[in-house]
Amino acid sequence: MSHPYTADELNSVLRDIIKYGIEIDPEGISHKRNLLDPSAPRLPIKIHLCTAEVRPLRYEGDPRLPYEVFQKMTHLMLRFLKAHGSPRISGIPNVGSAIVNEMYRTVFDEGGSLRIVRLIKERLAFRCVVETHNQEELWGVDDLLNLGDTKLQAVQAWKATGWNVSHLLTFLDYDRGGRYVLEEKEIGVEAHCIAKISALLLMAEREPQLNLNLTPQIIAQTRAVIDGREPQLTSVAA
Repeated sequence: MSHPYTADELNSVLRDIIKYGIEIDPEGISHKRNLLDPSAPRLPIKIHLCTAEVRPLRYEGDPRLPYEVFQKMTHLMLRFLKAHGSPRISGIPNVGSAIVNEMYRTVFDEGGSLRIVRLIKERLAFRCVVETHNQEELWGVDDLLNLGDTKLQAVQAWKATGWNVSHLLTFLDYDRGGRYVLEEKEIGVEAHCIAKISALLLMAEREPQLNLNLTPQIIAQTRAVIDGREPQLTSVAA
């Protein structure tokens, strides 16, 4: 599918994400528990594509996006959805829901309308609050695609209430196989992303001044995990 924005617009958002949205730990960061492969190696970085209002800070300096960056990111996603005619959208809590809410505000301010289907989180599961009996088409929306376990749970919740979930849009794909989990024949959801982590790492490599903590060692370690190689852990002092 074509992208309805320029390379400069995308690169501007990626630069801001590198500056403000990356948590780093050379020993590996504990992401959401992976239901498909709990033994998967931990990445040394975690990307936060939300504001402090969406996900409160855990400590001073905890990486979060300024609202203006979150807004720019969301606008690129909205333009993608408009260009490809998504009939209804549903965000995956919590960040996906915040993205959809921001899209709604933008469209409302422009005098338009956006059809949203609410998905809520109840303990460790999702529940879609609107049922349909006509197999109406729905696009899922979230910030990141990693290994696909959370997205799979959301797809199951949408399908359980009758929605035809044909597509899922995220801003960034970690490129760790989540796309293939969703696109398996029995799931049948086509995954789209605005950018892949490879583009973000390449920019961080070419413009190291954006984040001095994102060292060549951390970048190499991240690539090793993504490529399925054994990561070489670096010390905090390295």
